[in-house]
Amino acid sequence: MGDILKPYVPAYYGVVEKDGEKFIQMEDLLAGLHSPCIMDCKMGTRTYLEEEMTKDRQNVVYRKDLYQKMSKVDPRAPTEQEHGQAGVTKVRYMQWRETISSTASLGFRIEGITV
Repeated sequence: MGDILKPYVPAYYGVVEKDGEKFIQMEDLLAGLHSPCIMDCKMGTRTYLEEEMTKDRQNVVYRKDLYQKMSKVDPRAPTEQEHGQAGVTKVRYMQWRETISSTASLGFRIEGITV
């Protein structure tokens, strides 16, 4: 008996490096499909890596785009300091996002759907 999920899981082709960053290379399961329906589901109770937290603490960058996203959803979410600099760190944004989604309570969230 074969693996019934095999058609829905991309083949893994290894790690490639581009401009000093490493990426995993996977099969494009949508190749050849015309107007596919797609759902991006994030699994786990934390959707960022420990190394991202360390990197964020070592090289603090206050991002205006993430501050704007956060403020649009809940203007009270940013701290007084974050309002003052009109920016939040990536990790701070990711931690906040998880508190307002099903990530922490259910262990997954639906990030996006294309129909």
